[in-house]
Amino acid sequence: MKKVLSSIILGSILLLNGCSISKNEIDSKSENSSENNSVESNESTNTTLGYLEKLLRTPKESKGQASYECYLSDETFNFMFDLVNRAYTNENENIALAPVSVYMALSLASECAPLASDTRNEILKCFGYENNSHGNIEQVKRLYEHLNNSNKDGMIKELSNSVWLQQGMEFNDECLDTLANDYYCYPFAVDFVNENQLANQLMQEFIYEKTHHLINLNPQLKPETLLALMNTLYIKDIWSTNGDLKFSDDEIKFYNYDGSKKEEKFLLTLYIDGKIYENDLYRSFQAITNSGMKLKVALPKEGVSVDELFKDNILYDINRIRYQYSDELYEYHTRLELPKFTASYDGELKGALQDMGIQRLFGPADLSNICPTTPAAASGVHHVTKYIVDEKGTEGAAVTIIPEEATSVAPTRRPVYETLLLNKSFVYMLTTVADVPLFIGAIKTI
Repeated sequence: MKKVLSSIILGSILLLNGCSISKNEIDSKSENSSENNSVESNESTNTTLGYLEKLLRTPKESKGQASYECYLSDETFNFMFDLVNRAYTNENENIALAPVSVYMALSLASECAPLASDTRNEILKCFGYENNSHGNIEQVKRLYEHLNNSNKDGMIKELSNSVWLQQGMEFNDECLDTLANDYYCYPFAVDFVNENQLANQLMQEFIYEKTHHLINLNPQLKPETLLALMNTLYIKDIWSTNGDLKFSDDEIKFYNYDGSKKEEKFLLTLYIDGKIYENDLYRSFQAITNSGMKLKVALPKEGVSVDELFKDNILYDINRIRYQYSDELYEYHTRLELPKFTASYDGELKGALQDMGIQRLFGPADLSNICPTTPAAASGVHHVTKYIVDEKGTEGAAVTIIPEEATSVAPTRRPVYETLLLNKSFVYMLTTVADVPLFIGAIKTI
């Protein structure tokens, strides 16, 4: 009987069920799990980090050193921005998408498919690595190093992978080793069949901890769930060690997407070097966090809807803008004036991914690298995120789930100080210092 692989994306969780997997059998607890693992109270989920008792082995850890450079293929960048364009909806709601999270979840899925299979190649082709799994694995490693570091000022970037296996099932040990060593996956064994509520509670607890309490989600996976691959993403940074952003003295009118208006005080970012970029469609600039992350914005010009900026290669171009610092007469310093905001997303990405060429993952998929005997198909990919910008800084989290169920010296210049006032619907994009897009979306109402 064909099994169905349904999906939920929250930061990144890839769930695969209904697989009868060969080789080793998973015990209820790992022989390598420590009895001395620290247990902490979790008030929101009312658990005590019980998932640590289910850890099968310790995965490979990152070097613990910040990687400020991260070279992704152009095709991977194109995949991320194209996915955002397709997932964007013309509704009166603030939106936040985390394409890095979706990329990581699909990379995990590709590893579950055998070499040269259509299932694997369709995914890798979108990333620019068709028939070259090693190239994509190296890219995953660079991205993992790039997105896992913190500092004494409170900046946190954390990407976490895990694989959740049905207790007592057989599995392909080599594939699991690859996930643990090359994708930094934490392997857990839980009982979806006989202790379904507890299994979901442990996954909820893991998500809650790894997103630093920003996302508290019970995945509600069915007893038929046999395998789940998960990635969680969390970022946080302050604006400046000198303090929070200041608010404007007066309230400013913001024109919402639906035509309504609201007045409130706006945030005033620090002046940074650079001139506002503009073309026929939008005006654009960026704010820089204390640790170098970039909050890029694009304000549509009069007569242009924010919807039009989610078409063609416009997002890709916004990410590539290099703001001119000076010319023959002037040197430029600019700040943003914007409302504080919260944005989120809760939607299905299966159709968007199918349109982008990923067909076989949704059936009939070949996942025999980890599931050698049972046909499987993904019924969908559900993406959930939360992203916040306020006077203290910026914070965001995401999770992705795909469950499978059984069924030189210049002359002196005159300084120019400018402000880009974001007083109507606008596009925003938070990237790393290397321009890797973490959260992309639109603010339509405040």
